[in-house]
Amino acid sequence: MEKKLTLLSAVLISLCIIMGGSVYYFTHSRNDLKGINCEANAKFTYINNLENSSTPKDIRLVLKMNYVFLPKSKGVLTLTGVASNGDKRYFVNRDMSFSYVAQDNFYRFQYAGERRSARDTLPADVYSYFFNSETSFYHIDYLDKVTLMFSNVYSPMFLCNINI
Repeated sequence: MEKKLTLLSAVLISLCIIMGGSVYYFTHSRNDLKGINCEANAKFTYINNLENSSTPKDIRLVLKMNYVFLPKSKGVLTLTGVASNGDKRYFVNRDMSFSYVAQDNFYRFQYAGERRSARDTLPADVYSYFFNSETSFYHIDYLDKVTLMFSNVYSPMFLCNINI
């Protein structure tokens, strides 16, 4: 009888360890973005209701964003697209290096280097309306095996399709 209880205890402890390890693996492996390459199409609009004539009225930015997550919590964001301000059009074609850190359910992205193509004509002041910080916080969730949803604190921002 005592051997049966010992054996049963050993089996239960083993099952708990296996289940705990599985839960840990699946929750932490989904937080690791290393090796993911995903692409998103996004439209942003900056609306200026001020009467100040020195600032642009409305600016619309249509981008293709490609996130490549590298080892050591680093990555590259490639932005290509067009910004329009009335009859003015600007082309966007740049790579931005970043590092990221998981903080609870959010990722803190720190953007560092930027490499602009000669075709990139977007002025820095227009760029700053949309990307005004060197640090961004995103909540990143898997919607399914091939789709990530990037959200800010308030709402979803864009879906990023994983390239397999």
